[in-house]
This record gives sequence, C-alpha cells and structure tokens, in this order.
Amino acid sequence: MQKIDEQRDFSKGTVKLSQGVVTFHEIGVGPTIVFVHGLLLNGSIWRRTIEMLATRYRCIVPELPFGGHHIPMDSTADLSPEGSARLVADFLEILDLSDVTLVGNDFGGVVTMATAARFGERVSRVVLGNCDALEVFPAKGFEFFSWLPRVPGAFWVLAKIMYHFSFVRNGPTSFGAFLKHPLPNEETRAWVEPLARLLGVRHDAGKMMLGMDKELTMRLPSELKRSLIPTLLVWGSEDHLFTLDLAHRLKAAIGPQTSLVEVRDAKAFVMLDAPEAFADAVDQFLREHRPWAV
Repeated sequence: MQKIDEQRDFSKGTVKLSQGVVTFHEIGVGPTIVFVHGLLLNGSIWRRTIEMLATRYRCIVPELPFGGHHIPMDSTADLSPEGSARLVADFLEILDLSDVTLVGNDFGGVVTMATAARFGERVSRVVLGNCDALEVFPAKGFEFFSWLPRVPGAFWVLAKIMYHFSFVRNGPTSFGAFLKHPLPNEETRAWVEPLARLLGVRHDAGKMMLGMDKELTMRLPSELKRSLIPTLLVWGSEDHLFTLDLAHRLKAAIGPQTSLVEVRDAKAFVMLDAPEAFADAVDQFLREHRPWAV
C-alpha cells in the first residue's frame, strides 16, 4: 500500500470518560479503524502501519491506561481486562463511532476480543495481531506480571531499570522477545518513560496485571464466535510467545467467521516487524467485509 505524505501529521484529541481522561491521535478519512495497543506500550506502535492505511481509512489510536500512558486514570477506575474493554467501548461511544474495525495486539488483543464480544454494538469487524489467548495469559516467561504489583516497590524498580538500561529494555526478557527486528533505543525508552516517572501510571498498569485471568481468555473465543463478528488474525510466524499453533487453535475456537494470515519474518509485534504486510492484510480484509467499496 502507498504511504501517506510524510508531511501530514496526526491530529490529537482528548475525551473525559468516567474512568478518567484519555488522549487519542487520528489521521485519515474513510471507514473507521480503532487500534488497541498492548501492555506497557502506547499507540506509537501502530504508526508504521497507519501510515499506509490512512490513505484509505480513518485511523484512531487512543492512548489507553496500560502503562505507557501519560495521564493516570481516576483512582476508582476498573482497569481489569474486562474493565478496560468497557473503557474502550465508552471511548467508541463518546466519539459516536459506529461500524468500527477494532484492531488489537498483545494484551490489547484480549481487550479487543472482550470489547467486541461484550460491548460490540459499535464494532463490526475485529483484527487480532499476535496476542494472549486461550491458556496463554500472560505469555510464558512473563508470569511475574500477575504478582509484581503486589510486591512493594518492585514495579518502581523494574520501571527504572527498563527506562535507564537499554540492554534490559530491549533484551530477551522484555521488548526484545516481541520483536524480530530491533527498534531504536529512544523509541522503546519512550514507551516506558511514563511508567518510570508517574506513580499513577504504575497503579493503573498494576490493576491490569492483577486482573489477568486465564478463565477470561479461555471464554472469550466462544463469546466472539456467538457474536458472528468477522475476525482476522494477522500472525507473525516466528513468535515463540504467541505461537502459530496458538493462532490456529484460536481461529478454530472463534469459528468460521475467522481467517488467518501468517506473516513471515515477524514476531509478536508483527505490525512493527512487518508493517506493510500487516496493513495489506487489514486492507484486504476490510475490502472483503465492507458493505461498500473502499
């Protein structure tokens, strides 16, 4: 696909939800795609893919309270996976978005499935990159997410180490496990800066980690199946965290409304390792599942 003019930029907006303030970036005109990022990340992970899709679609990227956000949520906000799905649904509602294609990756894939299955009035299509699913939640090697926030000071120490030491941040026990092709240090450092600097951000991310529950990810595929929402899986084939076997089992669990595109030379962050392939797969899927030509 052709990229947008590099001189164009994203517009920025802010909405006030019951959970707190959410900022978002938007670019493009056409059918609406909303992108859901993963844990300890922000919407910048989608930029390379959006640069190709924005020539044909309206692309909206909220900065969700998953640990890479800059504005902490209200202290009473439910930021469990189910609560985060409610937040995404509220975001779609306050912007009056309808017939949305919801795209998620990593932890954002769980939130995307839950939003579509449980609050799906405004969601017409789902796209999942490599993500937690079925019995894989969290990914192998990252089980400490489920207890880290309970240990006083541990999350703060981890955040500071990740922020100051690139060999940790980009190593095989952190973002390096999700990427086939390394990113510039400043890009991954920006992901964890809010986590290192803001106590409220760590509290928000901690709520999410403590809410991780395999029972949820085991139930969601059947719930999504009952919704009959067309679903596309775009899966990096070299991922050892969310394997191709997991993708095939997820496809079978969601059912016949699901298709799978395997992307070579890519791991879990498939939209960063292979942005053009990811964008092409999304574009083709939308062309096949739109009531109009795009």
